[in-house]
Amino acid sequence: MQRLIELLREHALETAGVPPEPVGRMPELTALRKSERSRTFERLCSNRMVLGAFRYGLLRDATSGNRVGSLIERAKLYQQSGNLEHLCDIANLAMAEFVVGKHPKRHWRAADDEVHVPNYQHKPRTDES
Repeated sequence: MQRLIELLREHALETAGVPPEPVGRMPELTALRKSERSRTFERLCSNRMVLGAFRYGLLRDATSGNRVGSLIERAKLYQQSGNLEHLCDIANLAMAEFVVGKHPKRHWRAADDEVHVPNYQHKPRTDES
């Protein structure tokens, strides 16, 4: 059964002459927030950050280090070995750079339709999948 908001949206789009969405449309936002992530990956990354705080100090106090260079090196190591641990390191280095980075041109500008993963194959969603 459709919710009232969905019926209203369909009516508004139909009135505006917008064609209906394909049958295999995307799940609701709450479902996507659950499905488009890996709790295991997030837990492993978090565990490594906590251990890193004991070893190296708190993230908020980090003042130096070549995080981007280390991130690139870890990506190369992952390509060579396939060790998933490197992916957690990459994510944590990227987060640290985001939080305390010192890049002289540091800014946020969404590049929504510009740079994407080249040659990324994404299986189109259907009702069966």
